[in-house]
Amino acid sequence: MTSYLIQVCTGVAIWWLVYQAFLKGKAAAKTNRFFLLGGLVFPFLLPLIPLSVEIVSAAEPILLPAFTISTAEILPVSVANSINWIQWFYMIGFAGMLLFQLSGLRKFFILKKHASKDAALNVFRLAEEAMPFSFFGSIFLPQHLPIEQETLILDHEKWHIKLGHSLDVAWAALVQSVLWFFPLIPVYVRDLRTEHEFEVDEKMLGSTSFSTYAETLLQVSLMPIQHVQFNAFSAPTLKKRIKMMTITQKRNTWKLILFLPLIASMLYLHACNNQAEETTSPVEETSEEEANLQITEVDAPPQFADCATDESAEAKTQCFNNGIMKQIMNNLKYPESAREAGIVGIMYIGFVVNADGNISTLDIKRSIPKTPENEVAVKEMEDAATAVFKTMPKLIPAQKDGKAVAVEFVVPINFALPPAEEPKK
Repeated sequence: MTSYLIQVCTGVAIWWLVYQAFLKGKAAAKTNRFFLLGGLVFPFLLPLIPLSVEIVSAAEPILLPAFTISTAEILPVSVANSINWIQWFYMIGFAGMLLFQLSGLRKFFILKKHASKDAALNVFRLAEEAMPFSFFGSIFLPQHLPIEQETLILDHEKWHIKLGHSLDVAWAALVQSVLWFFPLIPVYVRDLRTEHEFEVDEKMLGSTSFSTYAETLLQVSLMPIQHVQFNAFSAPTLKKRIKMMTITQKRNTWKLILFLPLIASMLYLHACNNQAEETTSPVEETSEEEANLQITEVDAPPQFADCATDESAEAKTQCFNNGIMKQIMNNLKYPESAREAGIVGIMYIGFVVNADGNISTLDIKRSIPKTPENEVAVKEMEDAATAVFKTMPKLIPAQKDGKAVAVEFVVPINFALPPAEEPKK
């Protein structure tokens, strides 16, 4: 998930930089709008495209609970890494931003409930002073507007509705919730909203004089905005809008061809990322169907024979962890040479439960630091630890979409001596 979000943020950033360099202020608002919308869609889709059946999606190994082995007994201990704090932090931020975005919907229904509706039009008149705005098919106006201003404002907001700007805003709000941690995303969404106003201004100037339209914008600009999600008539970009009205914009719709090199470059970055993951992965290459998956991505985790029940995936995972613990307890002994030398430390053993249920790719991910004095004893500790998994019974493999898949694990084994036990001289 982290890798995916990084690729999405990179794609959005590249898209925005191209907009700044080649399109902003140089092409019609409609062209810029659709280009910016593409930057809120394609970066999410392109990393999901499988570029080749030969590319293996190698997941990060799953860290199992640690086990402490001493001369007396083996005890399970808690591991701080078992809680994914980054994922929790992200989800809290996502939930907070989503609630803020949904507050606009709540505000909409509250205003609609207390406003008086025009009998002929889908127009709601607010009792309090508020900047005119539209949201999807509804237009909200303050009461007692001069008839000339009201007519002009209604035409303006009808263009927002006809052009479907509220759909853009809703999608941008969802994207902003997903990428809440990305500092560029508020700027990106603000640019999209600005292009909305430029697009409507262009339509309005086709039937309204510049002086009348600009004067109305200025008169309404001091009214309070109800919510950032609404298409407010006189938005904070007023100075930019008036400046843009005095410039004749070229259509330059052909510049949307920039979609093609952008998509190609992002696909290339996606391929490079996959290739890097494949190269650096400690897991031996397998076919696509046997690519190692995260435990959260499978429908059922690997199981020992006594775990083959209809219980929940969480219960089966706990049963698998207990089975690993029993395997270590029953088969791993503290090497005598290491005990006598007083060698202690944590050793990380990696293994893969293959799609056929057998154990493979058994290796030492991280060992106890070796010195010329302890090298032999540490090697015996490594042999003792890996031997435990060589005697592992055949397991029921993990399942994904009805197929057996391989999953990689890492087990921390803590070799420790009781405080009272002194190493022999």
